[in-house]
Amino acid sequence: MNARLLALISRRPHLHARLLRGALRTIRPASPLIELLSAISPRDRAAIKGLKVGPNLGYLGSRQFHTAEQALRWVKPHDEMLDIETWPAESWRDKRFSRELTIDDLIGAASSVPPGLRERYIRTV
Repeated sequence: MNARLLALISRRPHLHARLLRGALRTIRPASPLIELLSAISPRDRAAIKGLKVGPNLGYLGSRQFHTAEQALRWVKPHDEMLDIETWPAESWRDKRFSRELTIDDLIGAASSVPPGLRERYIRTV
C-alpha cells in the first residue's frame, strides 16, 4: 500500500475497520488502452498530440486529449486504487471490449505523432 492509500484510510475510520477485517482491497486499473499507453515511453506519450479516446480504443462516447500522457492520467489516475474509489474513465470504459490494441490503433486516433513512432513500437506493443 502506498502513502496516498494510507492517508485516505487514516482519514476515514470505516475504511480502517474494513482494512482490519481484510475486506478492503486494492485494485489496479486495467484496459487494453492502459496496456498500450503504458508500453510507450513518457517522452513519446507527450509527443502524441490530439488523442481521441472513443469506441475504437475501448471507451464509450468520445473524449479529446491534448497528449497521450493526459489520456493515460484520465484512464489510470494511480497505479493502485481502493475498491471503493471511483474515477471518471471507469464509467466510460466499455467492459465488453477485449480486443488487443496496437500502435496503429493509437496512431489512427491521434492528430499528430512523432516521426518513427510506428517503427519504435511495432515489435514491443
